[in-house]
Amino acid sequence: MKKFMYGFILLSFVFAFNACEEEAECKTCEINIAFVDADVQQVLDAAAVADGYADFQDYTNSELPADEDLVTVGELCGDAIDDAQADWNTFTGGDSTEDIDGDGYIDVTYSYTCQ
Repeated sequence: MKKFMYGFILLSFVFAFNACEEEAECKTCEINIAFVDADVQQVLDAAAVADGYADFQDYTNSELPADEDLVTVGELCGDAIDDAQADWNTFTGGDSTEDIDGDGYIDVTYSYTCQ
């Protein structure tokens, strides 16, 4: 009977350990901005700093998710990561560039990453 009890306890530890390993992987997701035009970057960074943010990157990761229900930033786990990336693709419609100053040239590119 003791052998059965020890075997049961050992088996319980094995199942508990495996359950812990199966926890969902978590990643930090954010919107990334790459400026092509340094003048536009200076203007947008200055505007963001005037509003109390570190820079335009910080502003975007703070304000855009609050304004749009489709964009999720921060720590996500499991299926929420894939869902958030799909939502970003839906939100941008595949267009990840913008001509902010209207001069006909791309000023900024956006991307969404989870690391």
